[in-house]
Amino acid sequence: MSFGVVAIVLAVVVARELIADGRVTWMEGVLLLATYVILGFSFYHLPDSSAGTQRQVTGRSEVSSVGK
Repeated sequence: MSFGVVAIVLAVVVARELIADGRVTWMEGVLLLATYVILGFSFYHLPDSSAGTQRQVTGRSEVSSVGK
């Protein structure tokens, strides 16, 4: 299961639990916003999935044949 799916499920579960009683207080709103801020930071610092598939750079320099 990917991180995105887990994050969406977590956000839905937290929102459902906070509004289950039909009344929402300011503290529950702050907790919900904190959840979204934490998820935002997590997605921002998540490593790029294509980083492992990039070609490794060797020490050789490539000479271009453009203009010859």
